[in-house]
Amino acid sequence: MEGLLLREKDGEEMKHGLRARISVEISCMVMLMGMVLIALSCYAFYDAYISFYSEKAQDIVRMLAREVDADALSGYLESGKTDAAYERMLAHFNNVKENAGELGYLYLFVPYEDHFVYILDAYTAADDKRNIARLGDQFRYGEMEYRYLLADIRDKKPSTEVIFGKDEGYGKTVSAWAPVLNAEGELAAMVEADYVLGNLQRRINAYMMGISAFLLVGMAVILYAVLHVLKKNVTTPLERLAGYVNSYENGEEQPGPYPFCKKDEIKLLSDSFQGMIARTKDYIARIERAAAEKERIGAELSVAAHIQANMLPCVFPPFPDRREFTLFATMRPAKEVGGDFYDFFLIDEDRLVLVIADVSGKGVPAALFMVIAKTLIKNHAQGGQTPEKIFENVNAQLCENNEEGMFVTAWLGILSLSTGSLSYVNAGHNMPLIKRRGGTYEYLETEPDFVLAGMENQQYRRRELTLEPGDMLYVYTDGAPEAVNGKKQLYGDERLRYALNRNKEEPPEELLPDVRADIDRFAGEEPQFDDITMLCLRYNGESESADSHEPEKPQAAAPQTSALRVRAEDMQLETVLAFVDAQLETAGCPRRTAVQLAIAVEELFVNIAHYAYGGGVGEAVISMELLPGQSGVSVTLEDGGIAYNPLERADPDIDLDAGQRAVGGLGIYMVKKSMDEMTYEYRNRKNRLTIRKYWTAER
Repeated sequence: MEGLLLREKDGEEMKHGLRARISVEISCMVMLMGMVLIALSCYAFYDAYISFYSEKAQDIVRMLAREVDADALSGYLESGKTDAAYERMLAHFNNVKENAGELGYLYLFVPYEDHFVYILDAYTAADDKRNIARLGDQFRYGEMEYRYLLADIRDKKPSTEVIFGKDEGYGKTVSAWAPVLNAEGELAAMVEADYVLGNLQRRINAYMMGISAFLLVGMAVILYAVLHVLKKNVTTPLERLAGYVNSYENGEEQPGPYPFCKKDEIKLLSDSFQGMIARTKDYIARIERAAAEKERIGAELSVAAHIQANMLPCVFPPFPDRREFTLFATMRPAKEVGGDFYDFFLIDEDRLVLVIADVSGKGVPAALFMVIAKTLIKNHAQGGQTPEKIFENVNAQLCENNEEGMFVTAWLGILSLSTGSLSYVNAGHNMPLIKRRGGTYEYLETEPDFVLAGMENQQYRRRELTLEPGDMLYVYTDGAPEAVNGKKQLYGDERLRYALNRNKEEPPEELLPDVRADIDRFAGEEPQFDDITMLCLRYNGESESADSHEPEKPQAAAPQTSALRVRAEDMQLETVLAFVDAQLETAGCPRRTAVQLAIAVEELFVNIAHYAYGGGVGEAVISMELLPGQSGVSVTLEDGGIAYNPLERADPDIDLDAGQRAVGGLGIYMVKKSMDEMTYEYRNRKNRLTIRKYWTAER
């Protein structure tokens, strides 16, 4: 980059570049140095000039004072007459003044307290004799005159002084006095010589102007040479280097590094910049590769999370035709994928298997180990083995080739639906809680056995209990009691039991969300450290005795209801739509109506995912009720997010152009228009939005 204009990062031009600043600063320094030199030179010249004339004046008065006959002076003043000696003395004074050069005054006088009296006043042919003082002329002291000699004059003491004062008629003068002493050593008169500096000052001024002009020319030459050297060796290389770096910063095609011949600091800086740019390019390339790899891993983790979520039962109620029990479960991983899992399945018409487990570690390794453990447990349980044998066989298989040293804490129970008998085994897992009908939740105090995959040939103990109709069983992983808040306090077992008992009359599908909401309130902004998994079972018993002979009373057909609980995020949309499509297909819904319902559910679920939890992630429950006797369906979407009634929002004016319409509201408006009914309620700290659609004219 050439010139004085450089470009900063923000795109604004700098009007004072490096070269301009250096030029101004060096110019100022040279000018200042020149002024100092001129001042010092003039002062030295002036001081030398004054010293020269001061010494010359002193020499003259001292010489003349020694030659004057002091004893004869008083006679001249008393008589007022001169003689031959006086004339010779005057002629000698005149001769001295003539040859002294620039000497303005030379005279002999007798000093008194307030005036002095002339004895003689020397003159030359060039002097105006009208201004020459005569013998006996008096002159009174001015305010500033002879201030250095008054004390000596009053005391009649001899002295020699040199002063530099200002004469009213002749301007600045250099004056010298010498005492003339009589035979007794007393002061008889004074000889004074005054050099008038008028001509001398003009000479001094001429000298100052000459030396100033010389120094200014010299400084200009030096300044030009210095700036030329700086431009060649500093500013121009730096400007070109800055242009090279700036072109790289702006993503322009670089002209290539400027070749520096000299091995100096700028050459070192250029080499450093080139090396830094090369390293930066390499670093950017590695970052781009890492970002692409991270994006790929993120996509794979998203798929893995989706697969893991689909591996766990997520449709509730899971067995709509079985009235002996009510079951609900949730799992929220701490990372994209987790190591917790739950499972439940029927191994025959009377036995229900319940499983909950927690794999050591987190993330992908734990998820892989979880898949293996879940598969092994289900395979052995479906083979009809007892709970303890299931765990012993699974433990033996998990211990094989377990080089990573991972393990699983697990709880498994097999419930007889006809009798309420529950056989269970605990492999190092948290103690479940049980609530008897009309009672409160209490921990099931049993000592757990060793974890799965922890030790070969491990034996497990089976325990038994009997559930009565109305009893509830709650099992969970350690992510619930070990949740921490900002003060690093644990949620703990007692808070968990209190949360359960505070909502003890709620059915499982309402109890678990309330417990998890209480955990979230306790944790606040603290990130989730471990997976949180919960499963709750309510044992209802058989609805009626098998050997009853009472005639059945006709009952109205109960509505068929199914529910799906998912995380409220976009990646779960496919699962939600698959659930809705499956239920509508069962109900024989026409394809056109099914498409309308799917679009409406998609719009409402996406709104929950984006806005309900204020940027966080919560859960959504989609419940579908197929109405018997009517060709129709009711779909309810429930979330625990911010209370919001979309029906209170004014409908958009669709007659306006898109640019004139206010943003938002169009999706809800489309749902209103495509559905037959739409209602909203906020109950138990949850938003519940229900839509209904019929596909026959009769309602």
